[in-house]
Amino acid sequence: MDVDIERLAFAERLTLLEITNAVVTGKEPIDSGELRRHVGDRLSTVDATVVGDLKERDIMRALNKLGTEEYVAENQPSTSPTGKGRPRYSLNADAEHILDALSEDERLEPLVEDIGE
Repeated sequence: MDVDIERLAFAERLTLLEITNAVVTGKEPIDSGELRRHVGDRLSTVDATVVGDLKERDIMRALNKLGTEEYVAENQPSTSPTGKGRPRYSLNADAEHILDALSEDERLEPLVEDIGE
């Protein structure tokens, strides 16, 4: 499956990178709260003058959009101990294809290279 990153905003690309990282490291599916934390951590390693500032709402919008994409699966658990289910995300596409596509974004290229090492 081809991954068209051109139609994804930077926040969506960075979030997709973290979902892919979870797959590569065997931590898939990853819940939305953990994803938000990891994306925030990754953002601090990207040149801020190129990217700007991502707010939590930007990351949540990215998760919502990615949940509708054909290469990301959003799994809604029935409940948690508090009665609320937090969505968990995994890939419907090959991680290598995703990483190849994301490496085309020069802002993400160093991060892509770090995954799996």
